[in-house]
Amino acid sequence: MKRTAMVLSGLVAIIVIGVMGFFLRPVCVPLSQDNLSSFNVPLKQRLEARDLYVKVWQEKKGQWYKCKTHLSELMF
Repeated sequence: MKRTAMVLSGLVAIIVIGVMGFFLRPVCVPLSQDNLSSFNVPLKQRLEARDLYVKVWQEKKGQWYKCKTHLSELMF
């Protein structure tokens, strides 16, 4: 009985960690030039914005991205 409870609680913990990992993974969407020109405040001044542990505005190889966690993308 005790071993079954330990195995069950271990499985529940693994499932919970897996679900959290799925929802907290970063998702980055590239921004077009139209999106970039429509911002009132330039992205260079917004670089400190964060979504949990991910910087929201990121520039990689000259391309700007809006990055959020999967959970934030689903909610907003």
